[in-house]
Amino acid sequence: MEYNTQTETWMINALNTKTSQNTTLFISDANVLNTEFHVAMIVLEIIMDESACADLPSSNSITFSDINVNGKTVKWTDRVQSSYCGEKITDKSTTVTFNWQSSSKN
Repeated sequence: MEYNTQTETWMINALNTKTSQNTTLFISDANVLNTEFHVAMIVLEIIMDESACADLPSSNSITFSDINVNGKTVKWTDRVQSSYCGEKITDKSTTVTFNWQSSSKN
């Protein structure tokens, strides 16, 4: 993730390690009603009934790695809103892993 002050545009780059497909998203300040952002977030939203843990992927986790903002590592603030399915976050500077338990309700 990088912010270009000249074009007032955020560039968000992602690599799918399974397919090697690279995706780049550009978001200009004008496209977000000239809102200034002072934080970056990685969000995994699981919206479901608390009894539907088995509907989650059986891998029980997803990991994002090599994360940086403007070329710098970031300090993470972990927030978990619910833990019906054992949701938790593990972060180690440039890597964040979201975990859950798909086999049963926690």
